[in-house]
Amino acid sequence: MAHEINQPLSRILLTSQLVMENSPAESAAPGKLHSHLLELSTEAQRVVATIEKMKALIRNTETAHAPLELREIIDSAILYAGPFAREADTRISFHRPARAVRLFGDADQLQIALNNLLRNALESLIETPPQAPRDIRVTLRSLKHHTELVIEDSGPGYHPPDPDNTLFNTTKAQGTGLGLFIVQTTMENHGGRLEIDRSPLGGAAFHMVFPKGEAQIQIGTAAQ
Repeated sequence: MAHEINQPLSRILLTSQLVMENSPAESAAPGKLHSHLLELSTEAQRVVATIEKMKALIRNTETAHAPLELREIIDSAILYAGPFAREADTRISFHRPARAVRLFGDADQLQIALNNLLRNALESLIETPPQAPRDIRVTLRSLKHHTELVIEDSGPGYHPPDPDNTLFNTTKAQGTGLGLFIVQTTMENHGGRLEIDRSPLGGAAFHMVFPKGEAQIQIGTAAQ
C-alpha cells in the first residue's frame, strides 16, 4: 500500500521541482507560482514522512520516546482537523485541563493516532441528517491510576462486526479499518490501551488510556 502511494507522490515531487526549475521568468505571476509549487512540494514531502511513520506503526516498531506535552499534540490535531470540520459544519470542543499533561512518548505517533480518530468522527457525522447536531468532544483528564484522552461524537455510533476484534473492522463502505489499527498500535507502544464504547452524545467514544508512572506520565505542577 505504501509503495502504491509513494509512486504518485514521487511523480508529484519530481514534476513540481521540474516546473519550479523551468518556469519562465515572464510568467504572469512567477512569485505566486513558485510559492504554490514550493508549498505543494513541501506538503508531498510531509506525506512521504507520514507514510514512513505509518509503516513503522504497522510493523509494530517502537520508535524513540521523549518527554512531550499532550495538550499541545491535541491542539495541533484539532487545528489540522479544523478546515474539514468547518466544511462538514461540525463543532470540535476541547475540554482542556489547566495543568500540563506530560507524557514520555512519540509525538508523531500520537499525532497520527489523534488525526485518525478525529477523521473517523468527522466521517461518521457526515452520515447524520443535516438538521442533526454535529459535535466532536475531546476530553483530557487525570484520574487516580491513569490519564485518559477521550474523543467522542454525536454520530450514529460504532458497532464493530466482532466485539472481540475491532482491528481492521469498519462500518464505512469504503473503509479499511487501518486507522483503528494504527491507534491501537500507538497505544501499545505507549504502554496504554484503546477502549471503545457509546458516547452520551449519541455516537462513539474512543478512550486512549495511558498508565501513570515515572516512565510514562507526569502531570505538570503548574499551568501553562
